[in-house]
Amino acid sequence: MVVSKSLHASAAAIALAAVFSIAPLEANAATIRALTIATDTTTTQPPERCDQFSTAPTVSCSVSDSTAGATTNASAYANATTGEMGVYVENSGYDFSTQATASILEGFTVTTGGTFTFSVLLEGMADIFDNDPVFEPAESFQVSTTLVVQQDDIFGPVKGTTGYRAPDILQQSVDQTRSMSLLLDPGHYVFQADLLAFIGAGTRGTLDFIHTASIFMETLDGAFTFDTAGFLSNPAFLDEPSEVPLPAAFPLMLAGLAGLSLAGRRRRISQIAV
Repeated sequence: MVVSKSLHASAAAIALAAVFSIAPLEANAATIRALTIATDTTTTQPPERCDQFSTAPTVSCSVSDSTAGATTNASAYANATTGEMGVYVENSGYDFSTQATASILEGFTVTTGGTFTFSVLLEGMADIFDNDPVFEPAESFQVSTTLVVQQDDIFGPVKGTTGYRAPDILQQSVDQTRSMSLLLDPGHYVFQADLLAFIGAGTRGTLDFIHTASIFMETLDGAFTFDTAGFLSNPAFLDEPSEVPLPAAFPLMLAGLAGLSLAGRRRRISQIAV
């Protein structure tokens, strides 16, 4: 099946433009969003689209579509309590340009100025097969995270930006954390985290990053409060390293070493007595 590249380009542009149309932060409430779009590039019909944004603790969205020669699935998820975001995109043919986006937007008030650290974690798998050389000269896919901190509100000055974009490797496992430390004075700020997965028409494969991204915020010398009660009250991102478990045979080894030491001590005592 041959599809014009101009149709593909326009459909992809429409889909990508929708990713960043995040709703303004509502007063005293975190805003989370899940957005999925599947565009059939073989027709001019509107794309399959699911767009959910809410001040509820969790939100999710999914779409699926099919043609005679292809199927696609996309899911997105966001959780304001844990700070988790997840996206999943799968294209089994060449006909669809599909994306999934999860976003978390929250305000916070710095009551004591200091250094504040913001982190975004990304884990998941990319399994991209091949492309249709007639339709698209190279594989078209993307996985990325962004985290932006602004003063006052979403229209205020940008204080810092961080994030990560996975390299264009067809089969890969991703485990990356990006952090930034900002010196913030007392006042009100907002931060927004976005997670994007996209597979373009002409490319087959899977981007599995569902429930595997999270955000975290901490300070050692400042103080702050989130606008929303319960926000990040159970963060999935743990900044502290976990304890390394001891091997099951380790206590037995210690007991054996203690026994050898005791036996040697007894022999030395008996020699002195003689």
